Amino acid sequence: NPGEGLEIFKPHLLKVLFSFRKGWFIYTPLMIFISSGFYFLYKKNKNLFAPVLTCSLLSLYIVSSWSCWWFGSCFGNRALVASYAVLFIPLGYFVDYFLNSKLKYFYVLVLGLFIGMNLFQSWQMREGILDTTNMSRAYYFSTFLQTTPPTSEQTKLLLRGKSNTEIETFTKNDSLTHSLNFFKLMNFEDSKGDLRSFCDTIHHSGKYSLPLISEVGNSCCISETVSDVTKKSYTWIKASVWVYSTYPADSLNAYFKINMIHNKWEFKPVKYQLNNSNFKPNTWNKLEYYYLTPDDLRSTKDLIIICFINKGKHIIFADDLLLQSYEPIIDKSVF
Repeated sequence: NPGEGLEIFKPHLLKVLFSFRKGWFIYTPLMIFISSGFYFLYKKNKNLFAPVLTCSLLSLYIVSSWSCWWFGSCFGNRALVASYAVLFIPLGYFVDYFLNSKLKYFYVLVLGLFIGMNLFQSWQMREGILDTTNMSRAYYFSTFLQTTPPTSEQTKLLLRGKSNTEIETFTKNDSLTHSLNFFKLMNFEDSKGDLRSFCDTIHHSGKYSLPLISEVGNSCCISETVSDVTKKSYTWIKASVWVYSTYPADSLNAYFKINMIHNKWEFKPVKYQLNNSNFKPNTWNKLEYYYLTPDDLRSTKDLIIICFINKGKHIIFADDLLLQSYEPIIDKSVF
């Protein structure tokens, strides 16, 4: 997936450590003791301190530099588990300290609370109370210490930038929480009138429609960078086009395609083939689809592209290719 990868100069350190989506210290609070452990490691074993600290920081930095910094469906940040073999060294030095401290019973109490919270939240996730992917700050506190399944109102507090299913549907509830921020329309009007001989008698909106066939050109597309379309963490793309042909769908080979591009590499492509359910001959047909831009983009310069493509031998007319962006009114927070 070229849309996901290592971005070494854009680490998500604060999100990895403190976010309610996958924050290391939130879901594995025992690791808070490690910070103090490095102090005691330095005092008692300076030769070991430098390599352990270097290895730990390097691991944290690399994990934080992955564009999908929460690493999918899991409890806490699973990508950091491999570094525990090294991190248990400073943790051991801290345990050695507090066992000989006057406050050892206090530390044991705090340690027990941290372990208990970790185990309880693991149970919550197994029971579906905590979400494996789209936790937000509001949802975390809404379900804190909860032992019953979340309500429909609570699930509305989850993040929406990553779909948990292959089917992405813009619902009535979404229409209450999102607003139109951007649109771009391509009418295919030719100022020179070059298309007049093809379709001045077949038009949808008063503009000249574009004939799609291999001899003339078999596709029409709109492309925009994510940063031009929205400044939020994600957006819903509504892509539509009007198409016309005298031929039945069974004899056509055409489809509507939506995809994204990172450094010339395509990712998250979806195709909607013309068929008898979405197309009828000798009339204008509107094709309309929704597409969720992922919130783990490697760059806001990534492209969103919508195209209608005719691969068949029969002519199809296209008009009013439209890209609309419905972004969240309130971008849910992970902090």
